[in-house]
Amino acid sequence: MSTFSFDDGVFSMALESGRNNFEMYMIVGFAAAGQAVAHQKKMGLENAYIPDNIQVSVRVPSAKNSFNTFVATCSWKDANELAEGTTDSAQFMQTITKTLKIM
Repeated sequence: MSTFSFDDGVFSMALESGRNNFEMYMIVGFAAAGQAVAHQKKMGLENAYIPDNIQVSVRVPSAKNSFNTFVATCSWKDANELAEGTTDSAQFMQTITKTLKIM
């Protein structure tokens, strides 16, 4: 399951993971969004959407019929560096952990 939205300079992506793999969903979500924004930028179209930031929310089951949502934000440039491999996933997770909120 995933949803996308574009609001106030932020591209948001909401995903749902399994119980023990939300980090993978978070990394893949940021990498995919960063790559998509870089592609828009490279195309150079007038109507290209270049957000300032990317936000990824991952809904994680915590108990029967209960969920926690982990939300993190970074610049599209940081997400693109992850996608291109100039930032490794462990370093990227350390960076976004500073913005991580649990809801």
